[in-house]
Amino acid sequence: MLDEAIKFLNDTPSSGCQPNVITHNIILRSMCSTGRWMDAEKLLADMLRKGFSPSVVTFNILINFLCRKAELFDDVIFTTLIHGHSRSGRIDLMKESYEKMLSRGLQPDLVLYNTLVNGFCKNGDLVAARKIVDGMILRGLRPEIGIVADLASYKSLVNEIYRASKDHRNS
Repeated sequence: MLDEAIKFLNDTPSSGCQPNVITHNIILRSMCSTGRWMDAEKLLADMLRKGFSPSVVTFNILINFLCRKAELFDDVIFTTLIHGHSRSGRIDLMKESYEKMLSRGLQPDLVLYNTLVNGFCKNGDLVAARKIVDGMILRGLRPEIGIVADLASYKSLVNEIYRASKDHRNS
C-alpha cells in the first residue's frame, strides 16, 4: 500500500495534480512508522528539492520517529518541547513533558528551570513557578555559587507576582 502511495506521489505531476507538503507528510509518516528511514530521508530531500518547505508537522513526524526508534529523548529535546508548549500556552503539555523527563531519570539544568519558571509565570501559574524555583534551590543552583542564569527565574517570578498584584489592585 505504501509503495502504491509513493508511486502515486511521483505520478501526480504528470496527471496535472500537484502534491503539497500535506501529501508528503502523509507518506513520510507511513515511511517512518514502517521503519523505512532511508526512504523517508530521500522523500524529505526530494521535498526540499521541489521547493516544499517542511512544516511543523513534518518536523514533528521526524522527531517523533527518531525519539521512538533511537530513544533520543534527552534534556535538550525535552527543553525544546517544554519551551514550545510554554510559548503556545499549553501548560498541561509543559507539565506532562517535564514529568516524563523526570520519569526517565533526566535531571533539569538551569536552562530548563528558567524555561519552566518563565512558562508558568507567563501563563499565570505562580504556584508551579515557585515550586520550580524551590526545586532549583534544593539542587543547589543558586546565584552565590557563580551561576547567574537562574536569576532569570527569580526575575520572571518577581515580575509576574508584581503584575498579578497590580491587576488585583486595579480590579
